[in-house]
This record gives sequence, structure tokens and C-alpha cells, in this order.
Amino acid sequence: MAIPETCRYFLPSTKSEKEKEKRKKKIRNKKKEKKKTRALTDRMAQKLAAEVFSELEITPLLSLFLEP
Repeated sequence: MAIPETCRYFLPSTKSEKEKEKRKKKIRNKKKEKKKTRALTDRMAQKLAAEVFSELEITPLLSLFLEP
């Protein structure tokens, strides 16, 4: 027998607390990893831009594009 959609919200959760915590932790770790990757990518991009600008000898423009 199928449970009506409206009744499902009142039934106890089928997942255990451990599984819920595990999932939350996994999501949290993914977010942290994303932040690390983004920060690393930003730094690499800044270094590359600095090299390109130094080769072009347009250092006054560097301050416009890169953070101090």
C-alpha cells in the first residue's frame, strides 16, 4: 500500500542520526575543499597576471587589477 504524499511528512525519518551527520559532514568538507580550490586558483591567476604585466612593463596598471 502506498503512503499518500501528505502523510509522509508526519512519519518518522528513515535515516539514522549517524547517516544524517555523515552526510552533513561530507557536504561541509566539499564546501571547504571548494573554498581552498578557489583561493588557490585566485592566487595562481594573480601570479600569472603579475608575470604577464611585468613582461609587458605595465606595472602601474597592476594595482588596478590585483589586490595589494
